[in-house]
Amino acid sequence: MLFARISRLVGALFLWGGGSATAATVNIDIQKKYGAISLSAINHAIGEARTHFASNPNDVVVLHVPAGVFSLTSGTDPEASPSIDVSDVTPGPGGQLVLRGAGKGQTTLVFTMGHDEIVGHNAHRVSFIGLHFTVDHMTASQGHVAQVLPDAVVLRLEDGFPTPAEIGDAQAPKGAWLRRFTDSATNPQLEPDDNEQVHWVRAEPVAPRVWRFDLKRGPDSTPLSVGDLVAIKEKPAGGGTFRFTESSDLTFDDVEWTRATRGVFRSGTYNVKILNSSIERGPAVDGNVPALASSGGGPQFGQPRDPPMTGIVVSNFTATGTGDDALAFFNASGTVDRVTIADSFARGIMLFRSDGVVLTNVNVARAPVLRVNQRAHGSRRGLPE
Repeated sequence: MLFARISRLVGALFLWGGGSATAATVNIDIQKKYGAISLSAINHAIGEARTHFASNPNDVVVLHVPAGVFSLTSGTDPEASPSIDVSDVTPGPGGQLVLRGAGKGQTTLVFTMGHDEIVGHNAHRVSFIGLHFTVDHMTASQGHVAQVLPDAVVLRLEDGFPTPAEIGDAQAPKGAWLRRFTDSATNPQLEPDDNEQVHWVRAEPVAPRVWRFDLKRGPDSTPLSVGDLVAIKEKPAGGGTFRFTESSDLTFDDVEWTRATRGVFRSGTYNVKILNSSIERGPAVDGNVPALASSGGGPQFGQPRDPPMTGIVVSNFTATGTGDDALAFFNASGTVDRVTIADSFARGIMLFRSDGVVLTNVNVARAPVLRVNQRAHGSRRGLPE
């Protein structure tokens, strides 16, 4: 016990008092050092870690977040970052920056929707371990079909679920779709037959908790009927779980995402691991488990016109009810192993020109694997943004 205390003290002196002759593991309790768990405190600790790596490049700096639920907002400072920002974290080949919680079931970080939760440009050897990332409101909704009209459907929203205006722009939505789920309060599942996505273009209230959804196509081409349970999604106006560019050696381990689930690795990023992690639907709302975890998909590795992305490892990963592809790979190579995906609004796994992604022990239910090998020319129809 005494040795552990001395080690922690020596580590803290290395970080905040000037350099070490040999590589060390430096443990910093953010709450104790800064008085709170906030975006400002986390980013300040990351900034001091950057300075530390300049003279101690091969140290491992671990920033600890205790168990609890912590609301992260940028506050009133207009210069404050709205995101956890690990840009320009560049330890040496033996070094690493770790943001570590007490476990994905114990440490929850709650963000405000509209900004990326984590951003990183030129970030290398950074890990996020034992954390649950979420946002402060639901991003998808659901209801039962009350009426089918020539050019619209009327839905009675389930109690406690947000209106279309609360999840996005009801008058001019982007990426707005409806799809049938089994009418189960405990485990709604995508209906397997005759269940294409239905594109809605505008929504307006017609009575308390009752909304009319104008459709791009008429009901003759939709599978919706009175009484159906329908999930409602709309592409978020901005923000996601993470956005990395020109970065490498990134790890998410023992991480859970809810409500906001889409993150992207882009523009030359490589060597990325997602381990022992999951996308989960939120808890029951007034007795009904949400059909969708979010209106967005899951991790995206590259985009159609990005350079090839290598060194991807996804292992022991589960996803339920994503609003788009649960995993999407573009011009990518790597391994996907021990993965279970169910009830994705789009695909379970999207492989765009990514034959170098090797799938083993992959189980999908109502969440197909789609391979697309042609080049991306002209329309991006059917591909996520």
